[in-house]
Amino acid sequence: MRTTDLKQRLGQLKDDVRIARETWQDGWRHIRYSAAVDRRSSLSVGLRQLEAQITRDYHRIEKGLALRAPRSDFGTAVAERLARDVVRYEALPGHDRRVVAHAASALAALRVWRTEGRRLEDDGPTRPPPQGVSLTRSQAEAFFRSRVSVRDYDGTPVPAEVVRTAADLALSSPSVCNRQAWALWAFHEREDIERIAALQNGNAGFREQIPCLLIVAVDARLFSGSGERNQRWVDGGLYAMSLVWALHALGVGSCMLNWSVDHGQTRRLRAMTGIPDHLDVITMIAAGYPREGLRVARSPRRPVDSVLHSDAPTSG
Repeated sequence: MRTTDLKQRLGQLKDDVRIARETWQDGWRHIRYSAAVDRRSSLSVGLRQLEAQITRDYHRIEKGLALRAPRSDFGTAVAERLARDVVRYEALPGHDRRVVAHAASALAALRVWRTEGRRLEDDGPTRPPPQGVSLTRSQAEAFFRSRVSVRDYDGTPVPAEVVRTAADLALSSPSVCNRQAWALWAFHEREDIERIAALQNGNAGFREQIPCLLIVAVDARLFSGSGERNQRWVDGGLYAMSLVWALHALGVGSCMLNWSVDHGQTRRLRAMTGIPDHLDVITMIAAGYPREGLRVARSPRRPVDSVLHSDAPTSG
């Protein structure tokens, strides 16, 4: 075997060892912070882990009542567990009264459905949504196709209130059983932005221009079981994309700065920003008002037929 081939194989072996090490740390973090699964939910004693179970269960009731024809006897075990866990949750200091109120609303609606066969139209947990804005096809295409990754800003500061509005709009994102595990950190000071952004390797050419740096994270304590080991990345990605769309709607350009790093780099970010250990960092986002006349990467898109598989045949 040639020396160059041997070096390549040894390099690949080192890469494989790094992957195994980082994957093990991912798994250990999930074990350390996650809530217990349904059948062992009584073992969840932490505030946020218990909140995860309560939210999952009241949302199950909401989903059941939102169906066109709910079963008259659905939700028995869920309601019993929810009632028990709410009592445990209220006994903990720092509990969220809104979570208790949501659970109580779901339980009350379920009782009415079972005893009277009707749904609570005004005070129940399944209110119809308000009438939305309907865009024409051309308007929808113009909005979606005009979003690009912006790396050239005009220097205008992004007001904190604009960031707050975008963060609020992004809360409409879906999440597993409505757990909404998101956290958003915003930085506006030049020194902080450059220091933090230096930990990410995709912004060196425009770091000094970034007027606002955002970090999307999720609370690992709001997920449970082996099946949700990757869910925080799914939910975090959904919120991050909604946030970017909200910024776009408000006239603010943005650029996703992927956080594909090892755990050591994340620890350095935590030390620098104060992001607690139970939050998993999903991505950074550079945000700012686009400079007039800026250039952007062409970033050609795949044809839709390479993505869309409509009514594909199945086997088995």
